[in-house]
Amino acid sequence: MDIHLPKLTDRVRFAMAYANGAAARLGHNTILPEHMLLGVIQDGEGVAAKALKTLDVDLPQLHECAAAQAGVALQQRQNPHADSRQILVDAKEQADLLKHDAIGTGHMLLALFKTLEPLTPQFGLHLPALRETVLELLPSDESAL
Repeated sequence: MDIHLPKLTDRVRFAMAYANGAAARLGHNTILPEHMLLGVIQDGEGVAAKALKTLDVDLPQLHECAAAQAGVALQQRQNPHADSRQILVDAKEQADLLKHDAIGTGHMLLALFKTLEPLTPQFGLHLPALRETVLELLPSDESAL
């Protein structure tokens, strides 16, 4: 069986490692989209964090909210692991649409907020504005993703 794994930037690999650690610290046995969000904002320098800062999102507050929401989500979702897999699929689609070879934090952020839309009103985020900001920040040089 041939499984094709998407290419991830170093920042996304860091984000996924952080997400794994966040899940463990919170006592969760699976990585949820909320953990993934914690990972993409943790770096602070990737496209995702820059986009959120540009939109005046308080990153420490978002971090706290996502961590709290993870506990609720784990109990409410029927198949939380499938949600996380879907994030990677959606992020790959975002990268493919932009003809990028690798998934960066901007692609992850767009995919995450499709799933985590209930968090968006708390932070004044609207998906079209988030998408526009991410697209403005995405470099033409993929090495900066």
